[in-house]
Amino acid sequence: SSFATAAAGAAAAATATSSSVPAAPHNQSRKPLPAPHLNKIKRRKLEAMLSQYGLSTTGTDSDLKTRYRNFRLLHNSQCNSAYPKSISQLAKQIHDAERAKREEDKKAVLNGSKMHGVCMKNVGAKLDAAGKSGRGVTA
Repeated sequence: SSFATAAAGAAAAATATSSSVPAAPHNQSRKPLPAPHLNKIKRRKLEAMLSQYGLSTTGTDSDLKTRYRNFRLLHNSQCNSAYPKSISQLAKQIHDAERAKREEDKKAVLNGSKMHGVCMKNVGAKLDAAGKSGRGVTA
């Protein structure tokens, strides 16, 4: 009798423990996105595909295609995840990555402009020196 009571208590404890740990909400309904031939899709259709997922529809055709490819890659990588990110989280991740890339590109242009200025200053100095000496400039 005490064995049956102990076994029942152990079973109840096991049930309580397993029910307190949340089961992984594996999202069976999320299917991988197909890989369409983006070069054959009209811009309006591509814009509709992007807006369906809350993605920006601004930019060149190349920007839109890259945005969709990046989103598709992120989306499909989440399909088998036990805790997949929501579509809005994926869209935000794409947006943030694009913003970071624009900032990086802007810095590169500014650094390039500074280097251009330094190079032009050096060329100017060589031109001045060549003009004073009467010799041609050799870069």
